[in-house]
Amino acid sequence: MKKRAISSDAEILRKKAENQLRKRIFRIDAFSTEEDVRKLVHELEVHQIELEMQNEELILAREQIAATANEKYKELYDFAPTAYFTISKDGNIRELNLKGAGLLGQERQLLVNLKLSMFISRDTNLIFNDFLQRVFTLKKIETCEVTLAVNPSADTYVYMTGHVIENGEQCLLSVIDITERKKAETELKTKMDELTNAYKQLEEYISHNHELKQFAFISSHELQQPVRTIYNLIQLYEKEYSGVIDENAHKYLNMIKDSAKRIYTLIHALSDYSKLGQNKTLRLIRLNELIDNAISDLYATIKASGAEIHVSEMPVINAYEIEMHQVFLNLIGNAVKFHRKDTKPIVRITSEKTGDGWKFSISDNGIGISPGHFDRLFTMFQRLHSDESEFEGKGIGLTVCKKIIEIHQGRIWAESNRDSGVTFHFIIPELG
Repeated sequence: MKKRAISSDAEILRKKAENQLRKRIFRIDAFSTEEDVRKLVHELEVHQIELEMQNEELILAREQIAATANEKYKELYDFAPTAYFTISKDGNIRELNLKGAGLLGQERQLLVNLKLSMFISRDTNLIFNDFLQRVFTLKKIETCEVTLAVNPSADTYVYMTGHVIENGEQCLLSVIDITERKKAETELKTKMDELTNAYKQLEEYISHNHELKQFAFISSHELQQPVRTIYNLIQLYEKEYSGVIDENAHKYLNMIKDSAKRIYTLIHALSDYSKLGQNKTLRLIRLNELIDNAISDLYATIKASGAEIHVSEMPVINAYEIEMHQVFLNLIGNAVKFHRKDTKPIVRITSEKTGDGWKFSISDNGIGISPGHFDRLFTMFQRLHSDESEFEGKGIGLTVCKKIIEIHQGRIWAESNRDSGVTFHFIIPELG
């Protein structure tokens, strides 16, 4: 291509020169002397030499440009961060760059004319051969994942992309090392296995813990799914390998994330319940102030129902402040919530000193509880009123109260009132 272009330029230049010469010869024949002819011939000879010199310079310049361009191309090819191979139809390596040689672990000149399949593991050799056949047959971009048999101590996973070149007689392969991605996938699977084992341990713990049996009944199906401990790993995996995994993989990862979000809410509630009383400090609490705060927190509910709250003089006790606030908040809230229609709720809160400590009572004039149901009152997720539209709640409030009273080494129970409603009693011993 380059020689024809240069030759064509020279021919055009020669024709132009011949035209100019014919014009000048015509003038010579008509008007010039012999001396003028000799001068003109001399001038033409000099001009011809100048043209030859210019033509040589042009050829040299073009050769230098071509060499520079070829040099830059070779530099880009040789030092590319991706491994490149030119493969013939029979699978021989025709060309490769330095990254490719490094991937195969040998010097480049020793790899030329060797079959690339020699470096593919036995387990994935059929995959590679099928891939190469598709590239040459379909003549479109094809991809595959195979393992290289170049490192005896560890597998080298690669991702290949190939397309035909040179009129379909050769193909260009780009080869990316995805070993780190495969390691990440293995680590993710390990984490998921650990999560499954953790779930089994949690399930065993629940089955041996009476107060959590109902929780297991409600949430065991959800707990079988991956939980929030893998959520961030999934996000990181998607971010780093979004260009490699396909649409189905994205779909499955999103399903795992959604499942983890759902189960996290349940586990978080269980975690909060199990931590009641941990890392707390006993302190002297003025219960009248604490109860006033609880009533203030229930202001909207109390105002909506028109309830009256009567609080007698309360002692100062040694207790866990946040937990005790939760006890009074739950018991007063229940007393107001479970009231009879067309009856104003009246709640009375009293205390008395006993030999076991301080006894507190929260009494109401509400719908009451059948004595046959008292044994179910403090069981998690047990609702004695099935109509959630009338009485909201998930059946955990009294379980929390029982847990908190037990943390204080006390006890809690309920009694039906003679006329209507129910009274909850609990005792808090004097704690040092």
